Amino acid sequence: ECALVLQDAARLIGSLAPLPLRVLRWPQEVLDRLAAIGVRTIGQVLRLPRAGFAQRFGATRLADLDRLTGRAPDPRERFEAPVRFRCRRELPCESASHGQLIAALAPLIEALERFLEARQCGVLALECRLWHRHAEPTRCVLRLADPLADAARLTELLGERLRMLTLPEPAHTCELRAGEPVPRALCSVGALAKR
Repeated sequence: ECALVLQDAARLIGSLAPLPLRVLRWPQEVLDRLAAIGVRTIGQVLRLPRAGFAQRFGATRLADLDRLTGRAPDPRERFEAPVRFRCRRELPCESASHGQLIAALAPLIEALERFLEARQCGVLALECRLWHRHAEPTRCVLRLADPLADAARLTELLGERLRMLTLPEPAHTCELRAGEPVPRALCSVGALAKR
């Protein structure tokens, strides 16, 4: 693979010229046909007559070269990284008390609620990890039937799950991870019927 970073657009073609044609990821058949006429670099292919090149190798290949050299725009789809919530908090002191752990998780769950409310979403899965000094992290996974964002309800459900766990030793850090945010109904049909 070749990596090329240019700060000066005027030097673009000169910088591209020595690169081998394989960096264009064209079909091997096209590369072989170009090699048969002695063309192996981008500079050599750019020196060929445009009309003849398009006729022999296709308008698609010519369009590739035009985008490469800045003659034509090269629009790209906007990349958006998946939005996920992940937050970690060190405990003031190591603890194996479920009550203290739930209290330590409360600010993380409230931050999750704000995160979800800003997106008008809920979560279907939530994972709590409790980190220990000498043991592997303890995982507590909560799966939900419907998207939920309410901090009080999430705390209650996660608390029930945590109470069922037996910790190998006290935890020093807690981490909260949420699955991908899922759009949720702002109110249920039943709530509308009561109005």
